[in-house]
Parts: sequence; structure tokens; C-alpha cells
Amino acid sequence: VRRAALVAPPSSAAARHADILLAAQATAHPAAGQVLVEALIYALVHMLIHARPGRFGQITQRIETLNSELIRPES
Repeated sequence: VRRAALVAPPSSAAARHADILLAAQATAHPAAGQVLVEALIYALVHMLIHARPGRFGQITQRIETLNSELIRPES
């Protein structure tokens, strides 16, 4: 089983056990950091969908459903 890690410093302990490493550089701007983390998660999800379409093929629909529920205005 291949393992992936999302880490800020590539020297992080989590990186030692990963086969795939998505590293990001820290930023002083919180909004930029959030966008960067979301971009890394997006990349990881699409790597999983490509690597194992049978197992992760439905994840896109589940994410869209979750997003629509989170964004839906209150009644």
C-alpha cells in the first residue's frame, strides 16, 4: 500500500513514511495557506481517483454533495 503525506516541511516525521510527498511552503497570510492546503488535498484526491477509480470514483459526487450542503444558505 502506497502512503501519501501532506506536510509543510519535507523533513517532517510524517514524510519519512510516505511514498508520495506533497510539501508546501509556509506563508504569513492565513488565506493563502488555506488555499494552498485545499489545493494539495485536491491534488491528492485526484491522484487517488486516477490510481484506484473503483474505490475512489464516487468521491467527486460525495464532495460536491458535501459542498452544496455546506454552502446552502440557512432557511
